[in-house]
Amino acid sequence: MDHAAGIDRRQAFAAVVVAWTVLVATGGGAAGVASAAEPAKASRKSGSAPLSVEAERAALAFAAEHHPELTRLYRQLARNAPEEYAKAVAELDRNRDRLEKLRARHPERFEGALAEWKLSSRIRLALARLALAADPAVEEELRSMVRERAELRLAPLRVEKERLEKRLEKVGRTLADHDRDPAAAIDREMAAATKGLEASRARARQLTRRVRPPLEAATSTTSKEKTGGKAGGKPGEKAGAD
Repeated sequence: MDHAAGIDRRQAFAAVVVAWTVLVATGGGAAGVASAAEPAKASRKSGSAPLSVEAERAALAFAAEHHPELTRLYRQLARNAPEEYAKAVAELDRNRDRLEKLRARHPERFEGALAEWKLSSRIRLALARLALAADPAVEEELRSMVRERAELRLAPLRVEKERLEKRLEKVGRTLADHDRDPAAAIDREMAAATKGLEASRARARQLTRRVRPPLEAATSTTSKEKTGGKAGGKPGEKAGAD
């Protein structure tokens, strides 16, 4: 019994190693983890410095919260293949960073992207099991997951298509209204452009009345200075007596 259990544990670990091998060799199968709408931008390349303890903890906590199935994979890798574990956690941290940024910028897209990431991980594990041995049941499960992931990736495109169709419909109505009666369309544009014009004229007249008296006084003073006259004096009168 113990011998059989040992064989099962070795097979389980072999499946884990194959899972990571498939991930590296094929990009995770069918385009890996990155979403078609939001491709991952890896900030840490292969061969770079190892993750900090804080980043490793954050990545593992993210997996434990959103994809507990992965935590068993990481535990086995950490015990039996430290180098592969480091690669796996680095990739996990990249995806955590990508998804957290997406949640901050586009919260409405986070759940779909998270579901796609989890499906991609499950697809990798199914590929690992098939690498060990052919299994029609696993192949059927894999096909179902690939189909589900394809629908997840197409969902935002369908929403965008619907939005664009509504926009085109609105543009079409605007053009049709204009082409049906161009003169009436211009009249509407003129009415919109001149709306409030009378009120603006009234305000302009009020401002003119406020400014006019000081201007008139200044003009009168300037005229007297030009003639050389004094207030109350007579034209031609000399400035002093003989």
